[in-house]
Amino acid sequence: MIEVQGFDLSVGARTLMSDVSFRIAKGDKIGLVGRNGAGKTTMTKVLAGVSDDRDGHTAHGEITRKGEVGYLPQDPRSGDPEQTARARILDARGLGTLRARMRDATDRMALGGADGEAAMRDYTRHEDRFLALGGYAAEAEGESIASNLKLPERILEQPLSTLSGGQRRRIELARILFSGAETMLLDEPTNHLDADSVVWLREFLQGY
Repeated sequence: MIEVQGFDLSVGARTLMSDVSFRIAKGDKIGLVGRNGAGKTTMTKVLAGVSDDRDGHTAHGEITRKGEVGYLPQDPRSGDPEQTARARILDARGLGTLRARMRDATDRMALGGADGEAAMRDYTRHEDRFLALGGYAAEAEGESIASNLKLPERILEQPLSTLSGGQRRRIELARILFSGAETMLLDEPTNHLDADSVVWLREFLQGY
């Protein structure tokens, strides 16, 4: 839920919005439309709580956010560039890093000896946490979302640094859809999607 009271937004000397108040409640589906330069992206950043003054805007007003907010910017550059696309998506629920730690423990177990025994304990600890967060069913859910956004297995196994801007954007969209955030703010989410993915996304959001 997001509630806004007395919101003003300006860029330089130009006022884009003045004394705006509204509430985004559970179940609401809202489309923000307007001409280029009207302030849609800037307002979305402010609502998401990720905006700063470097783009030359000034915002005033009271904004109350309840619950997690998932934000998809137009040009996403988030995440460790060496992390795989799969881990980036799954880490929206804390699963990606745990999966990597489980694989590392598995490799160490194969070496045997004292370190192998320690690795077995590490694996058990990481797997317990992994299962508590949804485990393999949640992992399959994340991979299904990625597949519907045309992110095949070979892409999911690649580091983020090797991917194109369009692929990175679809990965961030998949991450946010998988996160289960109470409120999602998506800036032009259909960019870089083909017709089938757009249809799937519409159906996903209708049922969210």
